Amino acid sequence: MRRWFTAPGFWFAILLVFLGVKQALALFVFRQPGNAFLPDSFGYEDLAVNLLQRASFDVPGEPMVGLVRTPGYPVFIAGIYALAGRIPGWVIFVQLILDALTALLIWRIAREYFSETVGVIGAFIYAISLNATVGALYLLSDTLFTFLLVGAFFLLSRYWRAPERRWLISLGVILGLLPLVRPIGLYLAVIWIVFFAIKQWRDSIKRWYRQPLVVGLLCAVLVAPWILRNYAVTGRAMFSAAEAMNLYCCFAPAALAEDAKIPLLDARAQVDAPFRFQSLNTVEPRQLFLAADYAIQIILQHPLGYAKAHIKGVFATLFEPAYKQWLPLVGSEYTASGFLAKLMSLDLRGASASLSETTASGWFWLALPILNLSYTIAEYLLAAWGAWKIFRRSSNRQALALVLLGVITILYLVVAPGSGGGLRFRIPAEPLIALLAAVGVTKINLGSMSQGKPLSVASRTNAHD
Repeated sequence: MRRWFTAPGFWFAILLVFLGVKQALALFVFRQPGNAFLPDSFGYEDLAVNLLQRASFDVPGEPMVGLVRTPGYPVFIAGIYALAGRIPGWVIFVQLILDALTALLIWRIAREYFSETVGVIGAFIYAISLNATVGALYLLSDTLFTFLLVGAFFLLSRYWRAPERRWLISLGVILGLLPLVRPIGLYLAVIWIVFFAIKQWRDSIKRWYRQPLVVGLLCAVLVAPWILRNYAVTGRAMFSAAEAMNLYCCFAPAALAEDAKIPLLDARAQVDAPFRFQSLNTVEPRQLFLAADYAIQIILQHPLGYAKAHIKGVFATLFEPAYKQWLPLVGSEYTASGFLAKLMSLDLRGASASLSETTASGWFWLALPILNLSYTIAEYLLAAWGAWKIFRRSSNRQALALVLLGVITILYLVVAPGSGGGLRFRIPAEPLIALLAAVGVTKINLGSMSQGKPLSVASRTNAHD
């Protein structure tokens, strides 16, 4: 006899309650609007306010802001401000709703391709993500981008189940919106379209190129006007100046710092020496492009340092703890002791000293990073295990393709930022990691709640064919 607390429906109801309770986190911002702002937040809001007040996508006196930022997220903020006034709390409230919808989309995709159990577990893993939750509490584009990305996965999964025109058109629109929210979505959209074309071809679909062409054209229709606008402003065909900014601010200094064995701030000062910019937001586009060309020369002179910095950036994206941003919201300050970093670098004496200093302040400050790292590693291992099991056992080609695209997307989101990466860049990958980790959980032990038997990915996915 099935017990009520093992039924997926019961846990789905708990999930809905939990997602509803999370909306109360917006009170952190309603009470203290300044809580919603990190350094990048101001540029987004300035653009949104200027859109409303001047109908212009720029910030007077700061020409680079309107070239580095793409219009998607400022338009999102401006729309909410137009309806509710300039109150950041309402933006955060809407972002928390999008965060909840993202969890429900995970549940829906997993339910369709794997099982109800996988769907509920995957949605829970994402819903309790401290990183994704904290990200939704700031005026940053991550939550909107993540929602659109998972929405694209949902639309593609629906099209592979039922190849209807509405799913195809919606997919093309969403892929076009992704780079307008965050520039990193531009190459991701290209990867998706190529992947889609290859799958259509391998499935021996007649005139296989038509559907990817439709998606690509819809995406191009949304993206091309922004490239043309930037060309008119700068004389250079580009989608965003973010790449030039990253070359100058992140990639070149990081490469130099690794090779020269100097602090990153000193390396930045050396890279900046020929230019001495007071503020990158106020420089003219031509100046930044010259600085970016100079940064490329530095990277070419330090390829090994660039590779080392890039790898370190990938690890930062994967493992940087979210509580660094969460604790200030609840009135606590946290200073890293360096215990884990020294331990992983085999600096046992330094690790011992850090351990003594940390425990003198209370065991909580030692337990927090260890528990966070343990949870993160466990989730990654479960996701890898889940993906491996699907590749090994599932005979459903749609499920295999969806998981393969998910893995490619995760790798792109984690690797592409390089030395400029960090926990923010992990947020869009977290729903996909959660879905794969849910498969891993069911394959390890828990079985199917509804049947009391281990989940068979192949049998579950074939049941929908």
